[in-house]
Amino acid sequence: MNLKLIQIIVKECLEGSFCGERIADYTASTENRLNYSILAGIDNEKQRSMAAFSNKSSLETLEGTSTLATIKIKAKKDLEFDIPTTRALLLNTSFATIDKIGHVLKPGEEPGEVEQPEEPKELLLTARDIVVSGEADKMQDGAEAFPRLIDGEISESSLAELKWSITEADGISLPLEVDFSFNSPAVLTRFEVLNRPLYTNGKIKVLRAKAYDEGGNEYDLGEKEVISTDKSVTYHLSEYTQIPDGKKLAKVKIIFEESHSGPLMLSVSEVQFWERNVAN
Repeated sequence: MNLKLIQIIVKECLEGSFCGERIADYTASTENRLNYSILAGIDNEKQRSMAAFSNKSSLETLEGTSTLATIKIKAKKDLEFDIPTTRALLLNTSFATIDKIGHVLKPGEEPGEVEQPEEPKELLLTARDIVVSGEADKMQDGAEAFPRLIDGEISESSLAELKWSITEADGISLPLEVDFSFNSPAVLTRFEVLNRPLYTNGKIKVLRAKAYDEGGNEYDLGEKEVISTDKSVTYHLSEYTQIPDGKKLAKVKIIFEESHSGPLMLSVSEVQFWERNVAN
């Protein structure tokens, strides 16, 4: 779990009192997380206490049932304590928002009785799961270009590109081979190669892909053509009957054969891989 946010409406904060900038505090489960909790609406009639925590770098994600935050409120006069939790959400490692998990337990209700969100059928792999390598001598910024393909940023400022301002005499041109090796072999469901999002120079025109299992067996996934207006191109692994169902793959090789700007230019934004969720 990367983030959980809780919002509570505070119905009264008396004039002249100071409610503080942060009344939500971490617990043992979240003490090493980045704490973005804040009290919003100071000096207003109604305020919101937002408890928000984010995963830090490669810190293990949270699983199961645990207390994430404590919220302490001091009453200035006798009143009925009926402060509701108006929204709680979770952002998972695939950057998908899950609202359903934000359920407020009634007195005596156990967490196991709460309806759990439906498990996704597939999970997006992240940079922690993949190592990218290739022909670094062809790339602008060398080997440092390859991690941009899996950094989760789809923008013009995070492109993997062939060297700029080259000529045929430099001996650098397409095709370009890039290997995506998985730290733990995975049952892939699909992968998507994303074109640069704004400009046209170096957009992908033709690419080919191959997959390799743990034993080194090669599966040719064929060639795909991409028109210049396409945002991306996707390989659905279920379409390739030569890969046995449930077969774990250790590596995918993508060969960028042509760009719409000729053999001396290529700009790629991102490559995203999804694996089967074994929890289903």
